[in-house]
Amino acid sequence: MHKPRPLVDIVAAVSSALLMNELQWVGLIIKPMNYSLKGAILHIDTGPGLRISESHMLEIEDYTKAMQRGDHAGDLKREGASSQVFQQLQLEDGKLTLPDWTSDITTVLWLPVCAIGNRLARGTSAGR
Repeated sequence: MHKPRPLVDIVAAVSSALLMNELQWVGLIIKPMNYSLKGAILHIDTGPGLRISESHMLEIEDYTKAMQRGDHAGDLKREGASSQVFQQLQLEDGKLTLPDWTSDITTVLWLPVCAIGNRLARGTSAGR
């Protein structure tokens, strides 16, 4: 058996403390590593204390175009945005099929998440 190698590099687009019990958009930068992601399925498991809002669509966009425009997470009004630059997606059972146009470019996947905590008041920083 050959040694497994990573097919994709995923890092947080924004790394700051989340507010407890508040819906917020978190970005993941997805970069293929010398391998086409055509037909790829991304499995997302947030672990304990964090949940993805199922009532919202996820968003994926071209990383370069997003940085040129200076877009921010949750900006749903993308007037004139090409379908090859921005797309809304549905998470199904923790799985997300990446669109073919994202197969060989760096993208940002925006997730609507909520840090869950019963002991902290709404809006309290999860980093403290």
